[in-house]
Amino acid sequence: MKISACLIVKNEAANIARCLQSIYRSVDEIILVDTGSKDATIAIAKQYGAKVFSYIWKNDFASAKNYAIAKAKGDWIIFLDADEYFSEKTITNIRQVILQHGMVCDAFSIRMVNIDVDKQNKILEYFYPIRIFRANTVIRYTGKVHEHLVKTDRTSLKVSKVPPNLLELIHTGYSSS
Repeated sequence: MKISACLIVKNEAANIARCLQSIYRSVDEIILVDTGSKDATIAIAKQYGAKVFSYIWKNDFASAKNYAIAKAKGDWIIFLDADEYFSEKTITNIRQVILQHGMVCDAFSIRMVNIDVDKQNKILEYFYPIRIFRANTVIRYTGKVHEHLVKTDRTSLKVSKVPPNLLELIHTGYSSS
């Protein structure tokens, strides 16, 4: 089983290393789609072995994410934002979770903890977005903003909710600064 990590980014030098540090040992490839960075984002990503692709931004998150998916060669895809990373206590469980539960679902929703790094990592909220899914030609993102996964063959996406003791994501994007 091969796992691809995918990200779409622009000027994420402040965040990208922490994100990639959390996953690069657990995945077989990293696909980074850059939409016009002017900072060190690409150089940092290449330090983690990322395959970098340029993409002209079209004001459509789903389109950019689907472009990244098309570049991925894995059987499963982890799609993260640059300001998200797996918790240290759960990162080594990715393959185990997919192997044990992937036969009965198309995707996994994972508890995400929104924290404010400017306020001593104060927890703002928890929610369960889909961040891991089967690489399949009928599973794609839709929606220019607030994009979400669907099955284009109109069957329902079978999602399994992962207990937070097995996988957990941290998100810093709603910090005060």
